[in-house]
Amino acid sequence: MAQQLTRWGAAAVCVVVAAYAAPAHAQPEFGALSEDEQSLVNAGLLGAKESFEAGDYERALDRLEEVYAIFPHPKILLRQGEAHQSLGNDAEALARYERFVEESPDDADAPEVQGKIVHLRNRLSEASSTLAVKTTPPGASVVVRKDGEEVARGTTPLELKVRAGSYSLEISRPGYIAQTERVAMKYKEKAALVYELAQPPAVQEPGALQWTLVGIGAASSIAAVGVGSWWISEELRWYELDDEIKGADDAEKQRLIAEQRAIVTPNNNRALVFWTTAGVGVATLVSAWLLWPDDEATVGVTPLPGGGAVHVHGRF
Repeated sequence: MAQQLTRWGAAAVCVVVAAYAAPAHAQPEFGALSEDEQSLVNAGLLGAKESFEAGDYERALDRLEEVYAIFPHPKILLRQGEAHQSLGNDAEALARYERFVEESPDDADAPEVQGKIVHLRNRLSEASSTLAVKTTPPGASVVVRKDGEEVARGTTPLELKVRAGSYSLEISRPGYIAQTERVAMKYKEKAALVYELAQPPAVQEPGALQWTLVGIGAASSIAAVGVGSWWISEELRWYELDDEIKGADDAEKQRLIAEQRAIVTPNNNRALVFWTTAGVGVATLVSAWLLWPDDEATVGVTPLPGGGAVHVHGRF
């Protein structure tokens, strides 16, 4: 670590000197930057050095990424790799180291970085991390995937040896809601995951009351249609007779008036029956709809002085 901090102490100088001294690999030139950009690069490298020495590797990495956006020099990739490695992000560190060697193979640090690359590749290839999964209730199926490909499966309680990296877990059990989880595993990390499986809401079935209301409502509606058709046809006949009376002689007129009067009382009764049966049909069907089981609707009775009131939530 002391050797690493010494390098960070000279980071700004190394980057600037390397930028002038290694044109063969098409590396960016510090002198091509504007004065403002040069100031930002120097300030960013200094801030990254101070953060790294203070153990704030995340802040150091943020400053290095800001610098790299202005001045994408391989030396900055090297420093990013060191920050990622200090954070335990081996895969990210490996990617930075590989890019550094690719872009700057003749750099004095390249042989040492090659050694780090070999070490990290070996470490990342080992199934050295432990992933334990438990569920309540147990017996759930777990499918573990990495980059979309299945790498393991089992039944809880389950304990697996996995490599460092990001994994997706699919947890399912008949009669319970399936869950999907993402887990990032570090080198030699032990992760114990516990999941409380939830059952889906119970499906409510309509009872005898609801079906009785539907039956009454349907029968009443059918009766209302029949009586209503009869009532309307007789009402139309009454108006036809009224037109015939206007052009009839006295004898015919008396007969037509008598026929017209014979229609009135029965048809008034038909009208009463129609409105009654129609009202019963609509009321019972609406009641059945309101009382029909619904996970999002509740129906209850609120007691009030001298009576009660039905309240319905979630229907409107």
